[in-house]
Amino acid sequence: MQDVATRLWEIERIKQLKARYFRAVDSEDWELFRSVFTDDVRTRLPGTDWMRGAEAIVGRVVEHHTRAEVVTVHHGHMPEIELVDGTHARGVWSMFDFVDRIWRHDGRRDAFQGYGHYLEEYRQVSDEWKIAQMELTRLRVDWLRPEHLHDFPHRGAPPIDAQQPS
Repeated sequence: MQDVATRLWEIERIKQLKARYFRAVDSEDWELFRSVFTDDVRTRLPGTDWMRGAEAIVGRVVEHHTRAEVVTVHHGHMPEIELVDGTHARGVWSMFDFVDRIWRHDGRRDAFQGYGHYLEEYRQVSDEWKIAQMELTRLRVDWLRPEHLHDFPHRGAPPIDAQQPS
């Protein structure tokens, strides 16, 4: 069994891995996004079947961000991380996400706020933690009316922090 300081350090490294995941998807840094997964990762998003391999999940997310102009904000909270052994761990993250998109084929805008959990398994690869399995589950989705949203950020609108409430 590892000492307490080592166990806490490994848990912190997994938290930082998940922070990179969220930052990568929100900033559309696909190279960084790819780097958080094992090559043989298994993933499932709401409404999809299980996917196998890092290229499958990265391709799926990039394709979504290609079919629509997308702005996302992801937050992970209250991680429950269990070190199984020296190279394997499991975790559950409470999550919130905001997805705002304009579909390229018809210009339609939709947006939602989602609440749920990430159920994950981690594996060390070359002394670096990676996501080996990830399932996103949703407890609730609140669809937002486009007329109640700010101007779309990529369309010349001022930065959100410069916009005044109406």
